[in-house]
Amino acid sequence: MAFAMVCMLAGCSSDISKTAVYRPEDGKALVALGVRTNLTEYGLALYRFDPATKKLIKSDPIFISADSLYNFHPNDLAYRVSEIKPGEYVIMSINFQIGPMNRILCLNSGTLAFDVQPGAVNYIGDISFDSDYRLSFAGRDENALRAYLSSNMPNVSLPIKSAPSRMTTYELGKSLFGTPACPGFY
Repeated sequence: MAFAMVCMLAGCSSDISKTAVYRPEDGKALVALGVRTNLTEYGLALYRFDPATKKLIKSDPIFISADSLYNFHPNDLAYRVSEIKPGEYVIMSINFQIGPMNRILCLNSGTLAFDVQPGAVNYIGDISFDSDYRLSFAGRDENALRAYLSSNMPNVSLPIKSAPSRMTTYELGKSLFGTPACPGFY
């Protein structure tokens, strides 16, 4: 529930509306990500990324969340679909709650980078993570994503494209005290 409040205040993104219409000629981009986790509430921060400098571009971050408000069931594969601007992105952090404590896992030492193209559902793939701070790429199942879109977002007529992805690192920012900090959290 805490993430729902944070998301309302920070402008988190969740699944697009069932009635939203997305057609290839509109030039809009969607990003799809399958998530499997044992956490009951989590948030993922996606940031634009410059692979040449390994720096994050802090404009227009995308926050994807799931908690009890989104009918999320731990350990099940859940697809998250959000509108996103085309460009190069990384999964910057995982935010989750264990008991009364919020945790932020900054993924600067190893995360997934991916490219988002306009006019498509850019499928990053399926990832898993848990409270032991492990993130892993679990492949892609386009047929399962297609079935999910068909039953949950029938007005999306964009083709599904596998978003080219690779493991990468990025530079940490600096806190107000000059110490390394996860960007966006200082």
